[in-house]
Amino acid sequence: MWLGHQLGDRSSHPEAYDKLLAGEQASQKEAVHAEQANTLFIRHFDDQYIQPEAIMQDVERKALERDVLAKLRALSAADGRLNAAVAAVLGIHPTDLEAGDALGRRGPMTIGELARQVRLSPGAATALVDRLERARLARRKADPASRRRVLVTPLRQTAARVAAIVRPITRDAQALVAGYSDRDLELITEFLTRAAMLLEKHGDEIEARLTKQD
Repeated sequence: MWLGHQLGDRSSHPEAYDKLLAGEQASQKEAVHAEQANTLFIRHFDDQYIQPEAIMQDVERKALERDVLAKLRALSAADGRLNAAVAAVLGIHPTDLEAGDALGRRGPMTIGELARQVRLSPGAATALVDRLERARLARRKADPASRRRVLVTPLRQTAARVAAIVRPITRDAQALVAGYSDRDLELITEFLTRAAMLLEKHGDEIEARLTKQD
């Protein structure tokens, strides 16, 4: 013991020996307490807080999520730009092109149904159908099942014109999709479906609030 080297045995200097012994024991207790406190802190940190590796993983995850959302916005902007360019070639408004696309995908529909597809009022949809007829994208036709009902029907020859314009886009898109595995495409399809549903939901909610304000 360090104390023994300094003072010999207790009989030589009893008071000094006891005093130094007490001091050494106190120092040892403080060291033990410090070690115990440090151990408890580490355990508490492990239990209550994220470890550095987990923090880095969380930061990387958040960055990836932000990147996905940014790419979605970029995709939406690029799609809008493309639609505007195709509409300009056809000499129509982008909304008219959207209506023509809806007719091409879903087939003939009433003006009211078309209005809901492109989110227009019935009056605005009537004007839109007038423009579609002038651009030879569609025509009004009596519904065979109900002569009192009028259907907006896409014109095949115009659909061929549009197809010729977008054919290079379709070809490149097919090549892009072909580069992914079946599992990848399933995940992409699921994500895009849920994303579209989310946008539709919030679009409906915003339109509903606007309707209430009117």
